[in-house]
Amino acid sequence: YLAFYQSPAEGHRVFMIGDFNEYRVHEEAPGRIVLDVEENYMDEARDEISSRSRRMTISWTLGPDGAAPTSVRVVHAPIE
Repeated sequence: YLAFYQSPAEGHRVFMIGDFNEYRVHEEAPGRIVLDVEENYMDEARDEISSRSRRMTISWTLGPDGAAPTSVRVVHAPIE
């Protein structure tokens, strides 16, 4: 999950970004974070659960006066 604090009355705006075993912050900048993640998935060809490493780039644009974003963008790529 990625959450942005809004106010005492509204709490946090929360976005589910994935379900993975572990993650590491690879890079961060204003409005953007890049994560290296390890996750399990069902390998249909082998009929078994396998694991993989992927890189996730998550980006957002804050609203007026730094308000929490209304959406986030997630792009997946293999780790080379």
